[in-house]
Amino acid sequence: MARPNYGPQAKKRAKRLFEALIAFANFDLADADAIPIRVNWQTDKRLVVQTKVRFLQELTSKDRYEGALTGEQIKEALKRLEDFMEVLEDNRAATQGAEDWHFTLNLWYRRQEMEANLRQFEVEWEERRPLKSKLATKDELQADEADVGALPQGSPPQKSRQDWGEALDVSTFYGREDELAQLREWVIRDRCRLITLVGMGGIGKTALSVRLGEQVQNEFEVLVW
Repeated sequence: MARPNYGPQAKKRAKRLFEALIAFANFDLADADAIPIRVNWQTDKRLVVQTKVRFLQELTSKDRYEGALTGEQIKEALKRLEDFMEVLEDNRAATQGAEDWHFTLNLWYRRQEMEANLRQFEVEWEERRPLKSKLATKDELQADEADVGALPQGSPPQKSRQDWGEALDVSTFYGREDELAQLREWVIRDRCRLITLVGMGGIGKTALSVRLGEQVQNEFEVLVW
């Protein structure tokens, strides 16, 4: 069984689904009325939802973010809302392999106070994160700062516009330092416009490319996954 993921990308997906469900139940999403998701506000802080995973995928295609979450990402987000954030109560009698979902979502603030609920989501997630997950993120940030520090003196770090889409969460990425150093050299110093990563399936090509993107993101005005 895969180890639960509590890194930045997992938080981003869970928060996105949390926000989309509230917005849908508040009739704040354009062109989403036809999606067959049954919602009922028991109180201003308790939302009951009955739906299927594929309908939640469609829901995220209507929110304010680019693209849509995949079915596996939806399932992961639902489980993080339940077992990690403890804001989701699973009301299903049987859960193994089910595409049907029936749950209650509990908010910290009233349904109309979206920004307050999203801020509290951030606070709660970071307070609950295991120390190992926090240290992994800290190591990534230090590596990025080291890359910025290697720029010529007087060169300010660039603020880039980024869309990570469905990129993997690599908060627990280890090793491959030699390969990353070579790739950074090709991208930053040699200004290579196309690099191809080849190899057998499952050896970590995608994770390596995401890690590289995180390390060189401040070198570019725009980054799109």
